[in-house]
Amino acid sequence: MPFAKPAFPSTLKKSEWAKNKDIITELAKGKTGLGKALTSVEADYNAVDFELADTIGKKQFKSPDEPGTKKFVTAWNKLITDLKQVLSVAEPLAKELKASKVTPKKTSAYVDSLVADASSLFDKLAKFQGN
Repeated sequence: MPFAKPAFPSTLKKSEWAKNKDIITELAKGKTGLGKALTSVEADYNAVDFELADTIGKKQFKSPDEPGTKKFVTAWNKLITDLKQVLSVAEPLAKELKASKVTPKKTSAYVDSLVADASSLFDKLAKFQGN
């Protein structure tokens, strides 16, 4: 079955985080690192040539031997690593916002969606890669 390029979720865009975070969270938490992590993930996603996924196949992830394959695998792995970073920041933030009495529900719901979307994208990529 051919690999279908996954859509990039809008929740993983830094601009969406900027629209959905609230002033209370920003003042209370200060810098969370989420914006920076989201910027990296979006750039990484755009750097992966998903059209090559089927050509390269799962076996090449273990030992990429051609220059084009190495470039693809490096970009793919960077995307996976940065998705893990987003999750490592967003998951605890989601719990904290959910427990907060002052955080607007809209902000908490957005971060919950962000976690779900990042997890889903990560799972699709990891499954294809064979992890």
